[in-house]
Amino acid sequence: VIDTSLKRLGMERLDIVQFHWWNYDVPRWLETAAWLEELRKAGKILRIGGTNFDTARLMAMREAGVPMSSMQVQYSLLDRRPEKTLVKAALDNDVAIFCYGTVAGGFLGERWLGQPEPNAPLENRSLVKYKLIIDEFGGWRLFQDLLQVLDAIARRHGTDIATVASAAVLARPGVSAVIVGARNRAHLNANLRIASLTLGTDD
Repeated sequence: VIDTSLKRLGMERLDIVQFHWWNYDVPRWLETAAWLEELRKAGKILRIGGTNFDTARLMAMREAGVPMSSMQVQYSLLDRRPEKTLVKAALDNDVAIFCYGTVAGGFLGERWLGQPEPNAPLENRSLVKYKLIIDEFGGWRLFQDLLQVLDAIARRHGTDIATVASAAVLARPGVSAVIVGARNRAHLNANLRIASLTLGTDD
């Protein structure tokens, strides 16, 4: 797979490989991580990262001699699970945190501000997943309170809710990047503002 990627990209070395394992009940994830380290030592990979590994498995890979440099996880104002143990482990071990889901599939945006709670079925699987996260967060009323706060902050800064929500996560300890989507070029300017938006103490 690594050789195929190198050939397709026309590169001699991949800058980073984000390693993901869907089911821990399937064995050999640690052995596979070690194979990636062999490829790194051979010069085919510069950095090894992970996707959606928990803190214990991140540390197991590092202790096995795999120099994990990043971990990509779901992290938002609605879903702050990484703050339980992952953030500290990442900070202590120089592991960059890459965040996806910072706008909760679009729920953290003006479209849902002041709207009644949606009924099933929702438009897509992403919304179904993030609606469950809203329920775990505290329900639709608390979610609306959060949207109102984000909207007020966005208005103060002349931006939108999604930009504030992503910038807030980007400012968290240990977070090196937020992964955002752009369906078209119209989203580009707002996405670029995430990195330049500085939230103050009042925010």
